[in-house]
Amino acid sequence: MISMPPIHLLEDHLINKIAAGEVVERPASAVKELVENSLDAGATQIDVELKDGGKKLILVRDNGVGISKDELKLALARHSTSKISTENDLYAISSFGFRGEALASMASVSKLTLTSRVEPEFAHEIGCEGGQFSERKEAPHPQGTTVALRFLFYNTPARLKFLKSADTELAHIHDILISMALANPQVGFSLTCDQKKIFYVKSGSHFKERIFELFGKETEQYCYPFQIGHSGLEAVGYAGHPQISRSHNKNMYFFVNNRPVKDKVLHHATMEAYRDLLMKGRYPFSIVFLKIPSEMVDVNVHPAKTEVRFSQSQVIHRLVYEAVRKILEAAPWNQAMDGARHAPTHDTVGAPLAAPPSLPFQFQSESDVFRGAASSAPTEIRPTHQSPEGNISQKQIQFGQTPYASMEVLGQFWGTYILCQSDDKLILIDQHAAHERIGFEKLLLQYKEGEIPSQHLLIPENFDLNPSQTAIVGPYLDDFKKMGLEVDFFGGNTFVVKSKPALFKKLDVKSLLLDLVGDVLEKGKLTSLIDQLHAVLARMSCHGAIRAHHLLTLEEMKAMVRELDQYHFTSFCPHGRPVSVEVTRYEIEKWFKRIV
Repeated sequence: MISMPPIHLLEDHLINKIAAGEVVERPASAVKELVENSLDAGATQIDVELKDGGKKLILVRDNGVGISKDELKLALARHSTSKISTENDLYAISSFGFRGEALASMASVSKLTLTSRVEPEFAHEIGCEGGQFSERKEAPHPQGTTVALRFLFYNTPARLKFLKSADTELAHIHDILISMALANPQVGFSLTCDQKKIFYVKSGSHFKERIFELFGKETEQYCYPFQIGHSGLEAVGYAGHPQISRSHNKNMYFFVNNRPVKDKVLHHATMEAYRDLLMKGRYPFSIVFLKIPSEMVDVNVHPAKTEVRFSQSQVIHRLVYEAVRKILEAAPWNQAMDGARHAPTHDTVGAPLAAPPSLPFQFQSESDVFRGAASSAPTEIRPTHQSPEGNISQKQIQFGQTPYASMEVLGQFWGTYILCQSDDKLILIDQHAAHERIGFEKLLLQYKEGEIPSQHLLIPENFDLNPSQTAIVGPYLDDFKKMGLEVDFFGGNTFVVKSKPALFKKLDVKSLLLDLVGDVLEKGKLTSLIDQLHAVLARMSCHGAIRAHHLLTLEEMKAMVRELDQYHFTSFCPHGRPVSVEVTRYEIEKWFKRIV
């Protein structure tokens, strides 16, 4: 028989250590909590100093309202806060902090010193080491507060051993400050590590200035502002050109009522807006600020307050999706390719990086989307954003920017690329990607109009799958009929194709179904292909489009180029590959040393 120890109350110092494990996971967590406290205190300048990536020292200094000498010790006690008083306050939280746990948790796992001054008092200081307080004493300090944490996790070896290298911990802190600086352009921030200036942005910036300071002035060419709102909800921010996508999602910034968050709803909505513009495994540069009534969001669902829960997630998803998608449709690079320019429905839509009128903040400094880290960054810190990959510079070769209507078709190269010229540019168009995008847009339009026309085959086509593939494909055959593709069982594991979409009479149906099998094995069973409409139509377009090494007549090439002007997003295929690239005469002449 199993015997259990008697139930007993935990001691306060043990409770604090447990709480610290939830609130403070690493130095970046401590920096986040301390910076949020500074913002709540109305600071306009916040300075962060580190030693050994925050493992030996984290010091956060601000010029906020300060803490009175009589409240210093209370500020380090568990569940002590000035930000909420009643239960109702939990449903209308406007501050970053509200639980009163962070300082107490940090004090239990570090050697903490808290120094603060409230005008016109003298400054006072109190220390706490492993939960044990020192006597309060006077100390020299300007208006505001400084919190110093030394030797974080010194008394919790299990937690200490899981910390990464100093560079890794510093990179996490840097990312935290980038988000804070984005959301608070009126506040100046600085980051110093081992007496080296890593990051600095001045206070009082406008939002546009803060963007430039953080990500480089090149963002004006590649990012477009959006603003959409209704029923008390508003989404504002910036969407980046697919050309500056990355292989990670660190370039995707989300804020709810100015609070940096990681949220699946916002992430999915943004990715859906880019769904046929990015290759698999690529993520856009995007900044999304969501403003919603406090009663529609619960910020008290995660110990670190990095996650939120929406009461109407579908409404939020639709709002963010529409905001990002509409700006991508109206963006100058897309309109240029569409030929027929549609006037933006909002003054800020499509305009190069003018600050959205309702953004309550500004930014500044250090991460560079296109040119690497800011000049103040040390070489050992890898910038969050770097210039697009490739051996040939961004300035030499561009993804399609020229309207197709202005292009003169010269011929075909390798039976794969359509060679064109326009003014002083040489343009290569990938014929498969171009035909794929045209077919996708046509299929999507036909589906929205009620029916994708199909053509019955005079001689039905048969093909076989293995038993496991047959079991996966079977439930989706009815959905394919709604997309103009009629496939039936013929017995055993044999299928018969009776009709195909009229646009793609040479559609490779077996390859299409095998791709579906792969998707199901990777993502799990799909409730309906209609729910994955864009992905399925993109697959159909890919398998139905002309291939590389398919010879085209000059008239066929001209017709394809003309047709590209009739649709949106024709600078990319539905899977995100570029349709065209272009190089200027100037660059070509440099290659041949005509220009030095």
